[in-house]
Amino acid sequence: MKNSLLIIFSTLLIISCKKNSPINPSDKTTFSNPFGVLVNDTTPGTNNTTFKLAVADQYRVPYLRYAILLSTWNGANDAGYDARIAKGYKMILNVNNDRAVAGNPAPFPTDIAAYKAKLSNLLSVYRPESIVVENEENTYQYHTGPLSDYISELQAAIDVAHQQGLKVTNGGITSEIFFLVWKDYMARGLTDSAANFASRTMSPSVIADLPALANHPYLAGKVSNAEYLISQYKILNLDFVNLHWYEPIADNFSSTASFLNMDAFKETVNYLKRATGKNVITNEYGQDNMDPAITSAMMQAILDIKMPYAIWYDGDGTSARGLHETGTTTLRSTGIAFKNFIAEHF
Repeated sequence: MKNSLLIIFSTLLIISCKKNSPINPSDKTTFSNPFGVLVNDTTPGTNNTTFKLAVADQYRVPYLRYAILLSTWNGANDAGYDARIAKGYKMILNVNNDRAVAGNPAPFPTDIAAYKAKLSNLLSVYRPESIVVENEENTYQYHTGPLSDYISELQAAIDVAHQQGLKVTNGGITSEIFFLVWKDYMARGLTDSAANFASRTMSPSVIADLPALANHPYLAGKVSNAEYLISQYKILNLDFVNLHWYEPIADNFSSTASFLNMDAFKETVNYLKRATGKNVITNEYGQDNMDPAITSAMMQAILDIKMPYAIWYDGDGTSARGLHETGTTTLRSTGIAFKNFIAEHF
């Protein structure tokens, strides 16, 4: 009888391992589901918590991204946050000092004592999985003021959050990081790797303008800022460094391109780990087309590098394409791929 049970158990184990391929069977028991979503649908009549949760519930993810503005938070409970927690979600919380939207950027706070007091009050009410300080700190459309002010804000947030046992990350480094990866390859004498990386992440006109970027002053300024930020993130006691990423990268310079580049993603993550000494997460990654094969490949890359948190941007934007049809809870082919990937692996 024991031998028969052993044979049955062994057979079931083999079948189970095959079902969840290509994830190593040992990973399935030791590595938790890192996925989450930010449902960002502003269609009139649907921009509400009930609708967004109806979309998110289909994916069976453990995490949601949410934002609270310190400038308008009055100490009372936030209904949107409460509704998400009530459904069992864990929160990756953007804590923004003030409303920062494209075309109406907000300054970084300079009254650090007041900032710390208000953040402390917020975190005494809510205990998210991690707080994200601002959104895309190096994006001029969202923020004004010297980045040294942002570093002061980030240090203050670290002090407050760590006192309360919570984790902290930055707002999100964007595609300017490509140039730091390229420079890192060059500094290490890996010129072929540098050229190869550039060919996969940069437009031909930008490649021709390396290293000075004299003909791309806006980009040159963002790269310089990113160098400063990375140098500070190495010093600060951050729990993670936050990277924002969209595929296909080729769409950055060709409207007809369709290839994805998860090798570049992995190279960038490895660079950030080396440069800062911190683990890397993303509270915003997504897709600029509706190819479900790319969705699955991006999710597989997250698992390959064992990223702790990965929040998919589920909304139609300037170039981004959401996982659901705008204004409805119907999933697109990419949303179905996203949902199926989670079901198959967790």
